[in-house]
Amino acid sequence: MDQPLQPLITRQRLGLLAALFTLLAGIYLLTYSGRIESGDTLSLFDAATSLYYYGDDLFDQSVAVNMPPSGADNRLYPLTSIEVEPLHDLLALGLINVADRLPGVGLVHTVWLLNIFLSAAAVGTLFVYALALGYSEITGVLAALIFGLATILWPYSKTFFREPLALWLTLLAALMLERWRTRRYRSVPLLIGSGLALGGAFFSKEAVVFAIPSLILIALPTLPVLPHWLRRLERWALRLVLLGVALFIVTSIFAQGIDFAPMYVFLARLSGQRWWHIARMHSALHSYLLSPGGSIWGTSPVVLLALPGMWRLYRSGRTRYLWVPLLMLLAFAGGYTYLRGIHWFGGLSWPPRFLMPVVPFLLLAALPVLERLTRKPWPKGWMAGGVLLIGYSVWVQLSGVTLPWGAYTAALPTEANGLSEWGGGLNVVQYFRWFVIPGLWSQ
Repeated sequence: MDQPLQPLITRQRLGLLAALFTLLAGIYLLTYSGRIESGDTLSLFDAATSLYYYGDDLFDQSVAVNMPPSGADNRLYPLTSIEVEPLHDLLALGLINVADRLPGVGLVHTVWLLNIFLSAAAVGTLFVYALALGYSEITGVLAALIFGLATILWPYSKTFFREPLALWLTLLAALMLERWRTRRYRSVPLLIGSGLALGGAFFSKEAVVFAIPSLILIALPTLPVLPHWLRRLERWALRLVLLGVALFIVTSIFAQGIDFAPMYVFLARLSGQRWWHIARMHSALHSYLLSPGGSIWGTSPVVLLALPGMWRLYRSGRTRYLWVPLLMLLAFAGGYTYLRGIHWFGGLSWPPRFLMPVVPFLLLAALPVLERLTRKPWPKGWMAGGVLLIGYSVWVQLSGVTLPWGAYTAALPTEANGLSEWGGGLNVVQYFRWFVIPGLWSQ
C-alpha cells in the first residue's frame, strides 16, 4: 500500500510563508517610486485605464505620445489600438477602482503597487517550491530571500511591467506540475490548477510559450533507474551544451574584436538572413547570456550558484532540475533574440528584462548549494564566496531601485546616444549600472 504523502504546508510553514510575503512587500514598498519611467509601462497603464473608463483597448489617455497614423481610420477620434495581453491590466482594475473612489489618492501611485504584491507572491511561491523538492525550511527561506532581494525581481517590483506576473504564474504552474507528478498524477485539482496558471501566464505575456519544454520535463515521470542508453544520451547532451557555450564565448570575443565579422556572412548564407540581422541576433544573445553588465548572471550574479548546484545535481543523478533551467534559458534567450529584432533590449528597462521568468528556475538549480551552506560544519571557503556573491548581488539591485533608470542613461558619455542598450554599458566595467548609479546618489 502506498504511504500517504506528508502535507506540504503545515502551520509553521504557513507562518513562514506569511512572514516572507509581508517582509518582502514591506521592503518593496520602501523602494517603490510610483513613477512612470518607460514608454512601455505608460502604454500598459493607458490600456488598463482605457478599459476601466471607456471599455476599449485604445490609447485614450496617452495619445499625445502614441499618435495614430494619418489616414489609418475614418472615425471621429482615430485612436491606435493597444495590442497587449489582457490579464495584467485586468488585475490592475481593482486598484484603479480604489484610487478612483478615494479622494486625493494618485491613480498611477496606486496602480504601481500591483507588482509589489505580485513580486512578493513569487518569492513565497519559490519558498514553497523548495519545500516541495524536499529541501529544509531554512534553505527555502534563504532561497526566497535571495530571490526577492538579490535578483532583478527587486528592481521590477517598482514598475508596471508584465514580467513579474508572467514569472509568478509560470513558477506557480511549474510547482503544481511538480506536485502533480509527485502525487503520481492522481490529483485532478493540481492538474487543473497548473493549466489555469499556465493559461494565466500566457494571457499576461505570450512569450511564456518558451517555458513549455521545461514544464513538460517537470511533468515527465521519474524513472527508478535510468536506462544505460538514456544515461549516455544525457552525458552527450551535456557535452554538446558545454561545447556550444565554449564556441559562443569564442565567437563573441572574435566578433567584439573586429568591426565586421566574416562569420556573420557565413551564418547569413546558411540561414537566408541578411548579415546585419545575424550580427544583431549575436549581439542580443551576447547581452542576454555573456555580457557582465547586462546578462542574466551579470545583473543577478547570485544565479551563478546554479553552476555548482547543477554539478551536484549531476553527480547525485537528480538531473531533472539541471535540464529544466537550461532548457528555459536557451528557449527564452533564443526565442527573444529571433523574434524581437531591433527591439531585443526592451526599451528603458533593467536588463535582461525578457529573461526574468528564468531567474527562479536557476535558483532552483542552486538549492543543493544553499542547502549545503545551511548545514554544519559550514564549508568556510564556500561560505565566504557565497556571502560575497550574495552581497554583491544585493548591491546590484540597490542600484536598480534607488534612482530612476533614466538617470543612468543621462550619465553615460555622449557616444552612448542615451541608449540603455549601449554596448559600453553592458561590457565595460566603468559603465556598469551599479558603478555609475552610486556616483549619482549625492545628487
